[in-house]
Parts: sequence; structure tokens; C-alpha cells
Amino acid sequence: MELVKGEKISLALIDIQMPDLNGYELANEINSKNKDDKIPIIFLTAYHSDESQILKGFEVGAVDLIIKPFNKQILLSKINVFIELFKQKQENLKQQVSLEKAMEIGNIGSWEFFIDSNSMSWSEQNYKIFGLPLNTSIDYEKFLSLIYIEDQQFVNNQWIQALKGKPYDTEYRLVCKSHIKWIREKAIVEFDENGFPLRAIGFTQDITERKKVEEAIKVKEAFNYAVFEYNPIPAIVVDLEGEIVDSNLAQKKFSRRHLNIGDVMYKDYASKHKIDMYGELMSCIKTAFPKTFPEVKYKKKYLSITMAPFIKGAIITCIDISERKKTELKLEKARVQLELLNKHQINAREEERAKISLAIHDELGQSMTALKIDLNWLRENLNDQILAKLKLGKMINMINDVIKRVQRISGDLRPGLLDDLGLVSAIEWYCSEFQERTKIKCILEMDESLSKNTEIELALYRILQEALTNIIRHSRASAIKIKLHQSKKALNMIIEDNGIGIPKDKIKSIKSLGIIGIKERARQCGGAVMFSSKQGLYTKISILIPSK
Repeated sequence: MELVKGEKISLALIDIQMPDLNGYELANEINSKNKDDKIPIIFLTAYHSDESQILKGFEVGAVDLIIKPFNKQILLSKINVFIELFKQKQENLKQQVSLEKAMEIGNIGSWEFFIDSNSMSWSEQNYKIFGLPLNTSIDYEKFLSLIYIEDQQFVNNQWIQALKGKPYDTEYRLVCKSHIKWIREKAIVEFDENGFPLRAIGFTQDITERKKVEEAIKVKEAFNYAVFEYNPIPAIVVDLEGEIVDSNLAQKKFSRRHLNIGDVMYKDYASKHKIDMYGELMSCIKTAFPKTFPEVKYKKKYLSITMAPFIKGAIITCIDISERKKTELKLEKARVQLELLNKHQINAREEERAKISLAIHDELGQSMTALKIDLNWLRENLNDQILAKLKLGKMINMINDVIKRVQRISGDLRPGLLDDLGLVSAIEWYCSEFQERTKIKCILEMDESLSKNTEIELALYRILQEALTNIIRHSRASAIKIKLHQSKKALNMIIEDNGIGIPKDKIKSIKSLGIIGIKERARQCGGAVMFSSKQGLYTKISILIPSK
């Protein structure tokens, strides 16, 4: 016994007749220590025992009794059978241990429900799942009471259906140590030949973590859906082949009012434009790399398109940037206009300086030279008083003429009448000079009393100068009508000629610097300018400046 202590024995061969201990006593001692896992015993004996002795052997664990002398081959065959059975038993034990370990890892318990006795047999893991001490007595009512109260009726109904032959596979909640667990339970009910339920075998799995993950996925999916569906940016979802499978609300509204993203992606777009959007989409899906096209022209619109791939296809967003593009074009146009206007102003300033220089040189310079010559003559002829007096008279007339020329040059630069007598008088004087110089008739219709505002008066005066200059250069007009009226809210000036008119493209052209200058002067005073023209008949400029 000491030699085999702690060893796993697959089979014991015991001779019934031994010197100190008979075989029955030895067998009884061996199996008394292994009540749950008795060792199979083959008794060997040279005597024919009676039936009571044979039964005694089987009572202590015998599986066979062989009479000596015995056939060696038969004995070996029987030994091999029990060794193989032992191996199978050990393998089954290993599998059972592995299964129990796996069920523990998977948080799975097993159970049996004996219906006729209303008793349950639970595995150790099942007790752990329900949070009960091991070997706690369980019947159906006890089991039902452990379930979350709102789920008890549901589980009971499921059991009633299962006892009628329906499948039993359900999920419910239970309260365990003040927190909620989610349980999945599945069972098979065994019936007798009369259809009466005898026993149910099933498993219980703690699926709390799975439920948390599922809930988190639902929340995330709901969030993603809300972000997609209610995003103000139009978007569509395409599958791996590029077929549209979904679109958000913004896209549905966008397609009704303007265009469908699909039109940009598919309908002959590549043949008409430089970008093969469908090819780019397939490349995006294949490489799983997002792509953005910040400016795609479609019909009269500009779009910004982004492709974001995911495992089942791609999400395409489309932003209408037409207004932004219009603003950019306007800014670019304004920048070019500003550059041209600045160049025009520089040239105009240089022309004005050249004109002043010429006037001073030709008119004032000649007069002053003549005066110098006359003064030298006068110094040599002071004794001849009659001639000296005549010369002084001519010199005085020449000086008066110089004074007038200086006043005219000064008036061209900035008329003193504008500061002294106001806009109406300045316009009357300028139009009188203009009419005398060009022979173009000027008809004036102006309010005599205007509110005094130096900034506005100067702007309107310069606008009038620019407009009359353009009329001389381009209109071939014979008459000009100028109106100036004051209302409570604004000052309105209208300049209309009877010339050949202005083409519409000239009015909008960035090269029409005179027109741009007129608009800019009105804008600086918070006003606006409107041009209207009819070819061969007239051109009218309306300037409206709010009263300040």
C-alpha cells in the first residue's frame, strides 16, 4: 500500500489467498479510500469458491475473477481493456477540467432542473454568477426570485412555453450585490414518451460586459447617425462599388434645390471636366486614404468635395462654396481695379502737374518775361513821360491778365467758390467755363439751398469734373443736363448727355477707370452710383449720397 500511495491506479490484480492479508480485505482497504473513484479489481485464485465468496469479491470492487491456472493471453487482453478504459477516463477528466476552466473564463455556469421534484443542481460557476454560497438549496421559486422583478414574468412565461416544447433561449436581468447583471440562459427540456417534461439541462452566461459593449455601440451608432443625418453639410454613403446607399437630410434638401452629389460623381462628369471623380472615389476606397478636392466646378457652381473611406465604402461630403468663390472673384476684381485706379490716379496727377507746369511756363512765364523786358525799357526811357505812361498802362493790363490766369489755374486745382459760396456756385462757374471752352451746352437745374458738407460737396464736384471730361472724350454730345436736388435723406445729382451712349460691358469693365473713380468717390461718402444708357441716344449718371 505504501508503494502505490499517491499513484493513479488503472487496475489492481489481487490474489485472494495471501499470507498476512486476504485479497478481499486488501480490495476493501484500497477502495474505502477512493469512494468516488473506485479502482477496478481482478481477483486471482487457485480455489473454486462458492457463490457467496464470489459475490463478496464483487461487493469490494471486483470486476472479474480468474481461476488459476489461467491463460496468459486472456489475462493480458483483459488488462489492456481496463488500461484503455483508464486512459479514456483520464482524457475525459482532462476535457472536463478544460471545459470547466473555459466555462469559468466565459462566465458560463451549467445546471439541471428536475421538474418532478422541483429541485435544481447548479455548477460552482453558476453559484458564482448568481452570487450565492456554494451548495445553496435551489428550487424554481428560489431561482425566479433572484431575477430582476421587471423580468420575472417574462422569464416565467418563457419557461411555460419551454415546458410545452418551445425553444428556451432568453436574456434577463438579475440583482446581484446591489448591481444589475445581464444573463443569457439556454436549456433543453427532456420529455417522456407521453410528452411529460422530466428534466431540463441548460447553461447560464453572464453577458453584462457584452451588453455594456452593445449599449456603447448603440450609443455610438446613434451619435454617428445623428452627426451624419443632421449635419448641415450634404453627405452621401456609397458602397465598395461606389453605389449610393444612403444620404443625409442636408443632401436631400440640397439635391432638390441645387444638385445631387451623385451627378458630380458619376453622370459624364469625367468627360466634361479635368477630374475623374468616380476614379478618384474608387482609388480612395481601395487605398483607404481620404481625399479632398477644395474646388470642383459643376455647371455654375463651385463645390468642395471630401471622400472619407470606411470598411464598407466611403462617405462623401459636398459643400457649396459658390458664394465664397463669388466673394473671392469680387475681391480679386476689386484688387485689380484698385491697382488700375491707383495707376490711373498717379497718371492723372502727373498729367495735372504737367498741365500746371505748361500753363506756368507758357502763360505766366511768357507774361513775366514780357513784363521784365518792359521794365528794362521803362528804366531806359523814364525821361519820356508820355511813352513811359503808355508802357505802364500796357504793363498793368498784362499784370491783370496774369492775375486772371493764376485764378483760373487755382480754380482748376480747387475752386475757391466751392469753399466760399458752396457747391451750386462752383458748378455754375465750372459749367460756364466748360461751355465756353467746348461749345457743349450745359443746362442746370439745381436747388439753391443745400446743407453744408465739405466732404460731400468736394466729392460731387470731382464727380462732375470726371463726368464732363468723359463726355468730351467719348460721348460726342451737344448738350448736357445737370440736376442737383436735396431731400431730407439724401443729396441727388443727375448728369445726362445726348451723346452716343456707353456699352454695358464698358460700364462693368475694370479698365473703365473714369467710371471706377466716380463710383469710388460716391462710395467714400456712403453713396451709390447708377449708370443708364441707350446706344445712340443718351447716357445718364445718377449719384445718390445720404445726408449727414
